[in-house]
Amino acid sequence: MLTSKSKQKEIVYANHLWKVWSDFRYRIGEIIKIVSDNCGQLSGKALILGAGYGNDVPIEILEELFEEVLLVDIDEESLVHFIKKTSCPEKFKTMSLDLTGFYNPNINLNDMSNKEILEYIRNIVPSSELSRIEGSFDFIMNCNYTTQLISYFSNRNVRGSVEYTRAINELSNRTMNDIFVNIERLLKPGGILLHSTDLFELSFDKKTGAESIARKILLPATDYNLDNLYKVIDEYFPLLQEKGCTIMGSIPPKESLLLFNEFKSFFIPWKYDSSDRYEVTYVAYIKAWKSKKNDDSQNAIKEKKHSFFSRIFRKK
Repeated sequence: MLTSKSKQKEIVYANHLWKVWSDFRYRIGEIIKIVSDNCGQLSGKALILGAGYGNDVPIEILEELFEEVLLVDIDEESLVHFIKKTSCPEKFKTMSLDLTGFYNPNINLNDMSNKEILEYIRNIVPSSELSRIEGSFDFIMNCNYTTQLISYFSNRNVRGSVEYTRAINELSNRTMNDIFVNIERLLKPGGILLHSTDLFELSFDKKTGAESIARKILLPATDYNLDNLYKVIDEYFPLLQEKGCTIMGSIPPKESLLLFNEFKSFFIPWKYDSSDRYEVTYVAYIKAWKSKKNDDSQNAIKEKKHSFFSRIFRKK
């Protein structure tokens, strides 16, 4: 639980990120419009998962397309700040819930041995509180939260253990499967799921010159212009996975994907933040799926990528 002082610092930093991420929000908004144009115009009800402070959400696009928007996050106070950014607050409702279902403030991992922690993680059965949501939605968006679902465990000192890494990876997959099952339940026939996530980290240490493996590979490949990502990502994706650059929790497990029809994929740069010493950019992976309900007889819609990127990379 954050103290009031810590919470105030968080709010100040969130306001800073609102400015830093303006280009990322613009690109996400363009993607949503592209998806809308190609699925018969999005409208009706939207569900935004991991909405937080709204820094990575194109709020004006949601207000333009949907009559009603439900914002969900475990941090209820962040949603209050989200609403303050809207022009049509009457369109928005909020709900605070735990997407994992296994958050327990009474459990302190620091009081447990490594063996006990491993056993605890292996026995966790995710039960998302999304089950509390009733009704159905035309559009559901995962807002860059799936890589954070098991962050409490991945930050442990024993994270270097192969057994530990395997255990939290399996927990991440179990958690996402549970969430995606709930999303499938909540999505209307023909509805769209948009999954947005940080995929590869492109970090640079200005003091030492050290850089992440993904940065070493992708910057030269794009001629040092990340707007060219879409031209090279298919070629370099297998190599980046082989090098272990994929952020845990970014790509849903295969069982989850069988619940939906593939629609479109996008890869865009996300300038996360920079300081006097560090510069961090992510490759964001945005994947759209379509509900299979009443659509089982149709083949999955083929993905279309390259022809859409002129809009995504167009500057305001």
